[in-house]
Amino acid sequence: MEERLISDLGKLIVPVNSLWSVIDIEVDHLQEEIHVEIVFNQQFYKYKGKKLRLYDKRPARQWRHLDLWQFKTYIVARVPRIKTELGIMSIPVPWADEHERMTILLEKKF
Repeated sequence: MEERLISDLGKLIVPVNSLWSVIDIEVDHLQEEIHVEIVFNQQFYKYKGKKLRLYDKRPARQWRHLDLWQFKTYIVARVPRIKTELGIMSIPVPWADEHERMTILLEKKF
């Protein structure tokens, strides 16, 4: 039941596609923050028509997302990397532009 609740609530909070899953939601009442943890749920990533195995994952990073009630909300993920002919690169995430620290939805708000 708890996994289903996390999944359902996560889909409402975070704009992810079928390649990503919400696995945890932590609420810090003292700091008034919500941290939504997301994982890439595939072993391969399609890049320029080729199916590439994941190389590794970057250390966890977070993106500021839209507030929920008075709580600041953050998306937390270890972004997978792939090895291409150009070198090792991170795969794109559906909730933020490359190198941004805010989600696309939060950027649109400003």
